[in-house]
Amino acid sequence: MESDSVSNSAIPRQSLTSAVADRLRDQIIRGIIPEGDQLRQDAIAKEYRVSRIPVREALRQLEAEGLISIVQHRGAVVRALSPDDVEELFTIRALLEPELLKLSIPHLTEKDFADADKILRTYVSELKHADHVGMGTAQLGVPFCFVLAVQPAVLHVGSPHHQQ
Repeated sequence: MESDSVSNSAIPRQSLTSAVADRLRDQIIRGIIPEGDQLRQDAIAKEYRVSRIPVREALRQLEAEGLISIVQHRGAVVRALSPDDVEELFTIRALLEPELLKLSIPHLTEKDFADADKILRTYVSELKHADHVGMGTAQLGVPFCFVLAVQPAVLHVGSPHHQQ
């Protein structure tokens, strides 16, 4: 009986270190904290209302994940993505986003479809420019499967999803 109550009542707890790492990771991935920005332990600890110890451990975790670099005499700095990193991210997106879209379609509203159409039109328009200057910003809002449907050759993604 006791073993049942223990297994049923156990709630996984997130450490402060994990919570800080999750929040920083999310801000880095979303571009809220841009590449090249210095991450100061004291400022992060003050903002998140935690001590510097979980911040320091979170920064070590993010360094191990490759999101930041700890530079001597400079501290933690958000890494720039290499071309290989970008290619890996696009490959992952090409595999995940069609499935996510398939699952989300029944829940999308007319406004969602109108917003997606507007983003897609912006992307297509920017593809027509010879220099593709705005392509990066437009693409941020486009579900990747829309991009694949419009211009698979531009991205050189070998995903079977773009042939559907």
